Amino acid sequence: MAANYWNSSQFKKWFASFDQFALSRPTFDDSSIEYWNLIKSFGTKLKVRQRAQATAAVLLKRYIHAVKHEPKERELFVTACLYLASKVEECPVHIRVVTAEAIQFWPDSVKPSRSLIAQTESHILSHLDAYVIVFHPYPTLEKIYRENLITKKQLELAWGLVNDSYATQLSLICHPHEIAYAAALWACADDPQALLKLKPSLEKIDVFRITACMQHLLALAGRLGQS
Repeated sequence: MAANYWNSSQFKKWFASFDQFALSRPTFDDSSIEYWNLIKSFGTKLKVRQRAQATAAVLLKRYIHAVKHEPKERELFVTACLYLASKVEECPVHIRVVTAEAIQFWPDSVKPSRSLIAQTESHILSHLDAYVIVFHPYPTLEKIYRENLITKKQLELAWGLVNDSYATQLSLICHPHEIAYAAALWACADDPQALLKLKPSLEKIDVFRITACMQHLLALAGRLGQS
């Protein structure tokens, strides 16, 4: 496992595979939102913790980016990614349980078997070159809160914004701390004192990229508000 984000495959392999204009293009569509909704719904059914659901979303995005097309069997790939993510995040769910729950949860889709889920997991891993470690914005948000830069209520709002970000491509084209600060700034937009506290931290990072992240999160909120 990489000691830190800057030495990780997430930065060196995945982030580096996007051009400098990635943030200037749309980062979500109906399909990306639907994938995240499927992951949240089935992940909750499996009682997989939220961070593992987020990891599953990132792994699926990496796979789609690697193969350049979306899988035809969405439910099967969502199932396999959640199964894999539960192991990556050290909250494993037995494949027997995953299979049984998937059959009940998606009765009209392809009936997954243990072997089919395992084969799909192996297929995903091969296209990811087994790079499955995911760094998330959550630790940065927790650090900001521990340093008393934001309130508990602002932390909760920012946390929700980070959760929503997994319906976008931001986890592939932004550093985790950029998403965290974008969410924190939005969460305390009406609190001048909190913004003042955050200012020294913002001087150390690319404000243009933070602003772009905020714009994408705002656009997503508008899209979700219409649905």
